[in-house]
Amino acid sequence: MRLGATQFVRAGAFLAGLAIAAIAVAGWRVPTQSTPGASLKVVAVGTNELQASPAHPFTISDDLKPGAKHGGSGRVALHNTMEQPLAVRIHTVPSVTDLDRLLRVEATGDGQLLFRGRLTDLHSWTRRPFVVPAHGRSMLETRFWLPASVRSGYQNRVATETIEFKLAPARRAG
Repeated sequence: MRLGATQFVRAGAFLAGLAIAAIAVAGWRVPTQSTPGASLKVVAVGTNELQASPAHPFTISDDLKPGAKHGGSGRVALHNTMEQPLAVRIHTVPSVTDLDRLLRVEATGDGQLLFRGRLTDLHSWTRRPFVVPAHGRSMLETRFWLPASVRSGYQNRVATETIEFKLAPARRAG
């Protein structure tokens, strides 16, 4: 009988060790069903006349995927250092153009729509400016997303877009 009890304990210990090993292996599995998204950073390059903050690249998203809920947004505070109001137009300059035809962007200056369309089309200056008051501040907001219709071409892409500003004296009312 003693031999049977020892075998029973050994078998129980073996099965317990096997169960622990199975749990550990299942917990260390890398999920394979998730498609990696695109990574997008944006930097706004200010001037002496129009300072932009933050002055370093900020992350829009590290996992952009198709669908509006997977997009990202960013805000840049603009400070006019001049004695007169400035009419400001924007455009973007890409680090790489892989995402330009896929990404959609919406840009607003102090709540006024400046641009809505494909990122590649924002490489030209916006038609409508927005005004930053003399010694005043304004907010530039951007939103980026991949349309739900995009199926491929965005996976594992990394891009940095630079927003540049074109300044002119704003027309005074009256």
